[in-house]
Amino acid sequence: MSRSFAWFVIVVTALLTATPTHAGDTVQIAVTGLYEWDWQIKPGGDWWGIFPDGKDGYILRPTRVRAVPDPSLVVAPEKAPRQISVPGKRGSFIVFRGLMSAALGPLKFVKLAEYPVPLAVGEHCDLRWELDTPETRLRLLAVGRPVVKQFEKHTQKSIQDYELWLQRGAGEGTTRQLLFKESEAFGDGNARLRWAGDLDRDGRLDLIYNLGGHHTETRLALYLSSAAKPGALVGLVAQWRGSCGC
Repeated sequence: MSRSFAWFVIVVTALLTATPTHAGDTVQIAVTGLYEWDWQIKPGGDWWGIFPDGKDGYILRPTRVRAVPDPSLVVAPEKAPRQISVPGKRGSFIVFRGLMSAALGPLKFVKLAEYPVPLAVGEHCDLRWELDTPETRLRLLAVGRPVVKQFEKHTQKSIQDYELWLQRGAGEGTTRQLLFKESEAFGDGNARLRWAGDLDRDGRLDLIYNLGGHHTETRLALYLSSAAKPGALVGLVAQWRGSCGC
């Protein structure tokens, strides 16, 4: 093998292994059964859905997404909210598009039923899953200042400077990343982990959070491990706002 050809192989291999899992701001995410008021997503057949596999697990597979305006919920005459749906399926499913590493098949995931959601101030939880190792195990931590305000007829509890942190390791080898911060949060408005698992199939955890501030509002955020910047654990690649139509 010539030296020039050997260098060619090295360069091509480096380029292939450095191929990103997504391109720019092309990733979109949504939840079926909900409404979007500002028409964010592009419906069509290039979507993927996280669906139950019937065996307490999840499978990733391609799907089509519809976004149909509902005139009965018109607030502004010029635009009706669109309901997000997958043909032939009822219920609430997470769907996304633009992730180049998406591949048909079962997903490795965290069983969220075992964890407190949302996390209260001072609480933490370790996200244990099928690929659980010291390098892949992550811890969620919540910090803030509980505040009680007394009014004439009622008491209002809130959290000032609520922060949600993601951590890997302990001691000198600890890596911490701030995921979410809210100047004032309320009981049902704290960030809630919607799904955790290996969505981009790189052997590390990805997180899908609902950062909504009210039980009728969904503000979905997709954090991918493959999009993490140097010194971080995950990178935010997509957000979406939806509601129950209230």
